[in-house]
Amino acid sequence: MSTFSLNYAVNGGEEQVVDLGALQDESSGTVWEGEYVVYLENLSVQPGDFVAYYAAAGDRRGDAGTTATDMFFIEIKPFDETYRQGEGGGGGGEEALQTRQLSRKQKEIISATWRVKRSIAGEPGVQTEEDLEAIAAVQDDLRGQAEDALAFMRFQVGFSTEAMKMVETLEKALEPMVDASDALRSGSVDEALVHERKALMYLTRLDAQMRDYTVTRARGM
Repeated sequence: MSTFSLNYAVNGGEEQVVDLGALQDESSGTVWEGEYVVYLENLSVQPGDFVAYYAAAGDRRGDAGTTATDMFFIEIKPFDETYRQGEGGGGGGEEALQTRQLSRKQKEIISATWRVKRSIAGEPGVQTEEDLEAIAAVQDDLRGQAEDALAFMRFQVGFSTEAMKMVETLEKALEPMVDASDALRSGSVDEALVHERKALMYLTRLDAQMRDYTVTRARGM
């Protein structure tokens, strides 16, 4: 092995690379190990943000000898969420569940696109059109679900300041979903990942807003 790294980005922003290969020595042989602590408080994150991360390793063949893990996600939540959920009781459960499903499915889309990117890196020239079209179709379907959720929210949550913020956040998620589908169908995997992560950023922020809204409404009952 010649490279070993931890790669992470906040809300789909600029990727940070931690060189874990520098921690190895001659005794490491063919088995390299490493650990690194990312302190979230140093990343200026807030509830609703997310951190995507993966590990990558390579040998002296360059890109052809490089492989990476699946992509994983850390969603930033309030430190007192468990207490607040227990205190909040019922109310708003249906809306909250619906938005959580949107963000979960968007993560699955990102993971699927990421796997295609790994396939291309490991086997240049591999045919991926069918895979990318399938992912684009799932993204289109999720956008339709988001539009349905948007109509539901407009009808259900009323016109409070908090409710309008949620509607605006979900509206912002729709455009990058369209752009992601277009990029997938054109074979632009890296561009698709940018748009997919942007959509996820708005969806996880919506989750945070919905949690606050649900707790506040339950307390007022």
